[in-house]
Amino acid sequence: CSQDERPRFSIHPYAGIRCVATSLCASGHGVHDAATAASAYEASRVPSVLAFVTVLHFDFIDVKPKERRNAEMGYMRQIHHLHNLWDGIRRHMRSAELHVLVSGLRNSTFEDTLTRRQMKLHTWYAPQIPTWSAAWHRSSFCKLNLWNFSFQRRSIGPVVYLDTDVVVLRSLAALFSVPTPAIVFKGSSEVLNSGLMVLHVQSQAELDSIWQTFHARVN
Repeated sequence: CSQDERPRFSIHPYAGIRCVATSLCASGHGVHDAATAASAYEASRVPSVLAFVTVLHFDFIDVKPKERRNAEMGYMRQIHHLHNLWDGIRRHMRSAELHVLVSGLRNSTFEDTLTRRQMKLHTWYAPQIPTWSAAWHRSSFCKLNLWNFSFQRRSIGPVVYLDTDVVVLRSLAALFSVPTPAIVFKGSSEVLNSGLMVLHVQSQAELDSIWQTFHARVN
């Protein structure tokens, strides 16, 4: 998706985004057209088990500014979002899995509520966060572990990353057939939005390149 002089979406909060049709879009003039076309896109390439993945990270240092007065509530909000995310995934895709990459401070009581609902938890260490990172985005650097996770599952197929606060309204199975890596283009304000990504790291060289690029810019 990229910017162009096409009709703007009228659905808040995307009223200012202009979109060009990609291979997933029917007309490029609305989200519903795009979703309908995506549901039939390369259906034969969709794996039998749909591996969704998200990140659960909590650390007092990396708390977003709006949550600093009550950091624990921010963590509980993430847990709540996770349950809602899993509800949406299972409602529309019965063969799906949800993998949760957990880093930072841990709470076994809340994590048990996730495992009892058959979410698959994986322990990861948070990468070194650049000193120049804005407070709002510090925890987002934990998403770099997604490339390692994808590489570990390279023989199985791609993984689809969703932020914990994503609301799933229909099947996302078609995303597993798109060319990778695929990341949402948001516009001039952020350029890329990492809330939805499709990854399939298939070689050690590709993984090493990602981390070398990151370490070269970390400071």
